[in-house]
Amino acid sequence: MSSGPTGSNRYNGRAMERLGPRFGNGHRATGNGHRSNGNGHRANGNGHRAGGVVAIGKRPLGSVDYTLAKRALLREFRIGLLSRFDICDAHPELLRAAKYVGEPASRSCPVCSRDRLRLLAYVYADDLKADNGRVWDVKHALTLAAAHRGGSCYVVEVCMDCSWNHLSQAFTARFAG
Repeated sequence: MSSGPTGSNRYNGRAMERLGPRFGNGHRATGNGHRSNGNGHRANGNGHRAGGVVAIGKRPLGSVDYTLAKRALLREFRIGLLSRFDICDAHPELLRAAKYVGEPASRSCPVCSRDRLRLLAYVYADDLKADNGRVWDVKHALTLAAAHRGGSCYVVEVCMDCSWNHLSQAFTARFAG
């Protein structure tokens, strides 16, 4: 299927532009909110498993897990709706950050099955100034996001061999009052 501006697959078109920002490898999740992942978690309207609250120190972080979106993307790849070039499209800067800052994941790559999958995190907060959007190791990024009002941490998985990349989890600082 074509993926250009005149392509007819469901990842193109004006309707997809209204669904919100792209994460990871640029693909958006399109779940219907009625599927379960088998663990009792229901998907929200974006195809993401509803997350819980993670406490880092004394600050809670709300979390969203993107496993259902990843499974849907991989399912489309396995049945031939998407090519490997469509899903293994990591930017060279993302690969470089994964190589030097990322930490090894506990699982293998879902596309090539090699053990070179790495996790890295981006942190955003209004008061971070020059460090806003910077790459950090996951543990430090979670601590940094929890320390700043409105802080967000996005954990991305990247394969160093096949260039697979996808948003794994998102964390948002939660403050009372």
